[in-house]
Amino acid sequence: SLEAAEPVIDAYCGYAYPPDYLENCQGDQGKEMREMATIFPGGNAFAQASYDFDKPNQSFVENPLSNEKNQFSANLIVARKNTAHEYFHVYQASQRIYRAQENPEQTPMPRWFEEGAAVYFQMILDEQEGWTEDPRERTIQEWQQQVREQQLTWPSLALIDIESEISTQRVKKYCGELCIGYLQYSVGFMAIAYLAQLTSDEQLIFDFYQLSKTENFYSAFEKTFGLTIDEFYAELDEFLVLPQEEQFEILTR
Repeated sequence: SLEAAEPVIDAYCGYAYPPDYLENCQGDQGKEMREMATIFPGGNAFAQASYDFDKPNQSFVENPLSNEKNQFSANLIVARKNTAHEYFHVYQASQRIYRAQENPEQTPMPRWFEEGAAVYFQMILDEQEGWTEDPRERTIQEWQQQVREQQLTWPSLALIDIESEISTQRVKKYCGELCIGYLQYSVGFMAIAYLAQLTSDEQLIFDFYQLSKTENFYSAFEKTFGLTIDEFYAELDEFLVLPQEEQFEILTR
């Protein structure tokens, strides 16, 4: 309920932001949290990197799982996956020194890489911890199907369209948040899974971020995966039009 959410919002804003930013937090992320508590079913979340304040911190907010009436519903498996996803965003932010505010024309780490890697990480953790059966095969097949269906709706969209915040805003004006979600989650996961297959899960999760501490996204990407970002986009475009059976074989071999 909204009444229950207000003290949680106050506590979050007080932790994540200094006093001068509390009003901004209440109107921005506080608004999102009120919507999470009263409008949207549970199972959604967001991460926050307050790295540019005198006392930087990392945090994430998760909406408890709920049913179609937005009433609490204990589903620990989904909660674990969501927590893994948001915690990985905290890990990503902690490794980053090149940030969008310093170069707004070209985001140091594109949204698709951030979100795709977080989805991939929750799959890895699911696999290691044994939360569900065959999570890698199931996850790949689910995102494969989503990409194939959404390609019919937005055939001209590609990852390069959300590489920077400026281009992302153009996409938002064209087709709204739905197609941005399609690119950063659906296509983003397939892109990350393909990169992991080119190298390894370890290089994707550890080596890339180690490099990104001292290099910008594009340099770290090329040194980790052996391709420039444009070369990768070209390979991915060819991969995404292959039959789903062939894609699945490549991603699971």
